[in-house]
Amino acid sequence: MKNLIKWEFRHLLQQKMIYIALILIFGMVVLGHSVIDTSSKINFDKVEGIITEQDISTAEENMKNYSFDYNVNYTILKAQELENYQIGKISELNTILEEKYNGANSEIKEEIEMRKNVDVMYLTYYLVAESIVNYLSADGVIFIGILILIGIYSIFSRDGTTGVSQYTLTSKYGRTKLVSAKIIVSLTYTFFVSCGIVIFTWIYQLYRASANISYWEYAFDGWNAPIQFITELATAPYAMSIAQFHIVQLCFLLLGSISLATVFLIVSSVSRNSFISFLISLSVFFIPIVVVDILMADTQFAWIDAIYPYTPT
Repeated sequence: MKNLIKWEFRHLLQQKMIYIALILIFGMVVLGHSVIDTSSKINFDKVEGIITEQDISTAEENMKNYSFDYNVNYTILKAQELENYQIGKISELNTILEEKYNGANSEIKEEIEMRKNVDVMYLTYYLVAESIVNYLSADGVIFIGILILIGIYSIFSRDGTTGVSQYTLTSKYGRTKLVSAKIIVSLTYTFFVSCGIVIFTWIYQLYRASANISYWEYAFDGWNAPIQFITELATAPYAMSIAQFHIVQLCFLLLGSISLATVFLIVSSVSRNSFISFLISLSVFFIPIVVVDILMADTQFAWIDAIYPYTPT
């Protein structure tokens, strides 16, 4: 069994397409590189804490006079808008609950209670934490999917050309052991790819924020900010910090990666030709992404955009 696992790992890591993909990913990162503006962090640190009515009034005046730091003032006013949204949403849900359900809908009651617990009136520098979460949800997911796809799309379908199929015919338990070895290798590869992209995301985003000076200077800043400060999650009903959301994000990312790898394994196992397996796996990965993007852009499918903030990744 150990020899089979080593054999499969060796064949997997010998695939040139994996290294070509890594080079292309690196090239995309370099071409799209930009620096996170951390110049306002000092001003954030000066006023960090609970946002008061006085802070809101001061921010409004500063925005009119173009004084003090724009990011700080914008965040304070943004927090006020988010607070008003939650209040308005709670009022809307209460109206629906009373007029349509006579106060007897448990799901709406639960959402109302959830939204009452949301507290967005806290100011802290959160831009680096936000960039880590956003990058992992966007480019990070794509990078993981591509590397998993390239790594395992042919893990079963290539047996006819590598001669491994002969082993399964001559060994008493060859088929069972071979399949087990392939699954172990694929899931292990998937785990390391997922962890690798997460680590890369952290290092790269901190590098963007540090301007080549100190990688870890901003590593722990802003993680206590509410998730509503992240634009894509502004309307979310969850009373979570960015740190809590990131933990959930990582769990779902790993679960999703394993699920995706499982689908690719199934496709590879039923495909006699590696190229066909590649095309089908590529379609399985990219078509849902394209379809969702198209539907979200269409006002007729606004419900997709409406439920997006409720998804963890």
